[in-house]
Amino acid sequence: MHRVFVFLMSLLLLVACSGDPQVTALLDRVDSLTYEQPDSALRLLQQHEAEASAWPRSQQMRHALLTARAQNKAFVDFTTDSMLLELTDYYDRHGTPNQQMEAHYLLGCVYRDLGEVPRAIECFQDAVDRIDTTATDCDYRTLGCVYSQMADMYHQQLLLNFEIEARQQAGHNAFATGDTLNAILEKKLSASAYILQNEKDTAEDILQNVIEQYYRYNYVQEGLQASLMLLYLYVNQPSRLNEAKHLMDKFESESSLFDERHELKSRKRQYYYYKGQYYEGIHQLDSAEFYYRKVAHSGMGITSESSIYKGLLSVYTKRHNADSIAKYARLYCATNDSSIAIKDQELTARLAASYNYSHYQKEALDNAEKAHVANIRFIVLAALLVLLAAGAAYFVKRNRKRREEQNARYHVAIVERNKLQKEVESLNAKDYESVITQKEQEIALLNQTIERQSTIYHRVTVSDRLSDFEKSRIVQVFLGKRTYHKELTVPTGNEWKALVSQFRQDMPSAYATMSSLSPLQLQVCVLLILGFEEGEIAYLRQTKPQVINTAKVRANQKLFLSNDSASLKDNLMGLITS
Repeated sequence: MHRVFVFLMSLLLLVACSGDPQVTALLDRVDSLTYEQPDSALRLLQQHEAEASAWPRSQQMRHALLTARAQNKAFVDFTTDSMLLELTDYYDRHGTPNQQMEAHYLLGCVYRDLGEVPRAIECFQDAVDRIDTTATDCDYRTLGCVYSQMADMYHQQLLLNFEIEARQQAGHNAFATGDTLNAILEKKLSASAYILQNEKDTAEDILQNVIEQYYRYNYVQEGLQASLMLLYLYVNQPSRLNEAKHLMDKFESESSLFDERHELKSRKRQYYYYKGQYYEGIHQLDSAEFYYRKVAHSGMGITSESSIYKGLLSVYTKRHNADSIAKYARLYCATNDSSIAIKDQELTARLAASYNYSHYQKEALDNAEKAHVANIRFIVLAALLVLLAAGAAYFVKRNRKRREEQNARYHVAIVERNKLQKEVESLNAKDYESVITQKEQEIALLNQTIERQSTIYHRVTVSDRLSDFEKSRIVQVFLGKRTYHKELTVPTGNEWKALVSQFRQDMPSAYATMSSLSPLQLQVCVLLILGFEEGEIAYLRQTKPQVINTAKVRANQKLFLSNDSASLKDNLMGLITS
């Protein structure tokens, strides 16, 4: 009867968690729309927003997650982080690695829209930490978006090396999902970072490869637009002007950006500046002046104005026209000053949004209070551990003394039994039945004592569980993969799961302590316990050592409140041997 009751309760809980099948079907339909038709998905979600409050908690959270995803895809700016904070908290406790990653990614998009770049980057890094790239259902599409957004944030901060690395990861994940167009785009954008670093040879190699890939996959117009970045590099090098002319001819004959009068739209007229530079390079100053002036359009920004005045100043300098030199030098300086002022304003606004004093002062106070509480907890915990250690030592000592007393009783009982048995044998010969009966009862009692003490005396101790884990078959598989030989395959998703499962079975206490870690952080900790180096772990995970190092730092923070990666292994060994 009890089993039937338990079964019914489990069934009721399962039904309650799964929610309304009709709502599930609706959310599945919306899920499929969010990527290609986010506006339609958003309308559907808004139609059911009022009734969503009555849905089970899991379906409410999924409705909120899909709403945030659709808003992001539809370029609707986020204005508050309250809902996404609730989503990250919920999915960190109840979601899959994919859901956890997406929740932290969308929270990063909120801070992106609010202008809080450092917080956005931190959320994107948290999103990367949550995903399990060894899982067969890993959401590489969203992971690629995370890296792409992270790269944009690094670009804003001019952290160009970090941007390049993030672009590479974004492109890798885009190729993994078959999104060739975005994969090539990420490579093209990385060329801009190399140009800003003045590594123009590297940028040129990348751009030539990008253009070749665009044409290979039949993205002709995209390839033509990418060629304009090469044109920017060529027109400033006298030895490359013939190549620049070839790019311009191809662009003008094949690009779809020109209208019926063969004119470019306003936002694309910067091309005429490059063309003016080409004609200036071949000393056709009239043509150069014509194309510099052609950049102008109604509503043009300061960047376009600056290009015009810079080009005309160069032309009139070569013509030795003093009046025009003075005029365009003044205009060029004015636009430059305005451009710098605007950039300063943008930088100030960005810094104000990122480091608003009152906002972060409150956070600092909150963090200080949390640190104070954490210190108190640490002191209390340390005191408890000392008491537990003293209590354990006392019980060990008492048990040892008790065991010695039990062993002594065991040997004394054997001697007494043997003595009584001899007395019984002697009495048997004299037929003293009453005495014999009494002695036999004493022998029976002593036999019971001997049997009981023998069980204690011959008890065996349990073997070391860490040793069991190290000798397990799956650990031996991993030890065999720790070299860098290309012919050796990296672990499969099932092998990673088997390793964690074996660790949980053989090291339950350590596993319970590490249960708050992300899948990546847990795997790194297990391999560190087994003696793997950081580079070997990066090879097995097929990622960069920097990613592993970041995971080590975050694991050390969560488990031991340490902000470095170097001490993690020693801390882990102290944990499992304590």
